[in-house]
Amino acid sequence: MYRQDQRVLITGCGGMLGNAVYPFFDYWYDEVLATDKDVNEPWLTYLDIRDHMALERIFDEFRPDVVLHLAAETDLEYCQTHAATARDVNDVASRQIAEISARHGATLVYISTAGVFDGKKSGGYTEKDQPRPIMVYGETKYAGELHTRGKCPRSFVIRAGWMMGGGREKEKKFIFKILKQIGAGKREIFAVTDKLGTPTYTYDFAMNLFLLMNTDKYGTYHMVCEGSGSRYDVAKEILSICGKRDVKLTKVTSEFFAEEYFVTRPYSEILINRNLARQGLNHMRPWREALKEYIETLFPDYIDGAASQARDEPSSCRAYGGEKRRSPRSRLFSTIEYALEKPEGAYNGRRFRKGVTINVSGGGLCLYTFQPIEKGQTVLMGKSRGSLEGKVARVCWAAREKSGLYRAGLTFKG
Repeated sequence: MYRQDQRVLITGCGGMLGNAVYPFFDYWYDEVLATDKDVNEPWLTYLDIRDHMALERIFDEFRPDVVLHLAAETDLEYCQTHAATARDVNDVASRQIAEISARHGATLVYISTAGVFDGKKSGGYTEKDQPRPIMVYGETKYAGELHTRGKCPRSFVIRAGWMMGGGREKEKKFIFKILKQIGAGKREIFAVTDKLGTPTYTYDFAMNLFLLMNTDKYGTYHMVCEGSGSRYDVAKEILSICGKRDVKLTKVTSEFFAEEYFVTRPYSEILINRNLARQGLNHMRPWREALKEYIETLFPDYIDGAASQARDEPSSCRAYGGEKRRSPRSRLFSTIEYALEKPEGAYNGRRFRKGVTINVSGGGLCLYTFQPIEKGQTVLMGKSRGSLEGKVARVCWAAREKSGLYRAGLTFKG
């Protein structure tokens, strides 16, 4: 179960998933050590998980209670042509991390993939289905699953789907490739109809992961957004959200991209969150809702002006008002301390609470917190990772999720 004084070690935290996971966990835990072999953020520490001695040393010195193992070689074509490297990272290093975690009594969270299945099943895969990977990437990630479950009793194996999140700096997957084509002014976009899956919004994933870890219900879980579709369906939805009616979307098969993406993918990577649902912890939203939020908050400049003005004010992290709404947000998750104004004008005796901000702009931000917050309240910003300290904002909307998490849209006061 969660304790604030637990120490959290994160591997591979420099990518799009780490960009959501790190600040979300930094919100709750006093000490979080985020590592990556690509130190692209000031809060990252260098670690190549293939270095067994470095792994031993970091465990001995930091003494983690929780290990979030995000590090992986995920490029399918690279894995296929550099199988030894893929095995070193996804298989061998994962075995070592599982062994060391068990020896230190740490809880281990291993992030896996829908790519462990062969894709031949009619309908979505549940956690009961037997993995049968068909490429090196899937084989090595499944090996990591087996090591995690077999060597570390206190462990979670979490399978994700088609990842989305991270914005322009961290996003590398299919969704951003479509968005980049829109941004480049392409008049025709090609998308395959013979690959099915379930998008996974990294920010929802981070929140749901924390809630699951707080149960001690160890095991294997699928954690993807609700629903499914083909790559073509996702591209069609992106064009609809962006209001790009003049862009032609052409259906193709995987053969169309065979030169660039030569590794055979499973026909279906559709996952069903059966075990999460059984625990009453399936808080993953429909993928179309999450995709809409992602684009309207991080890529508003890609949205057709008429389509943007026709929309009602959004119900999640997008309400800042006026012209500010069209500007890309300056950052994703960041931790914040804040205080609520009391009726007499004092800010709760300056008693600050902890929260997480997302998508800060010149006009406002979205706040995630487990503390009650209501529309109309005035908020004083305290310590943060950005330049928010001392700013005053008004809560323009607030909603409580089924998980108990509050989301609130704040606009800065002049």
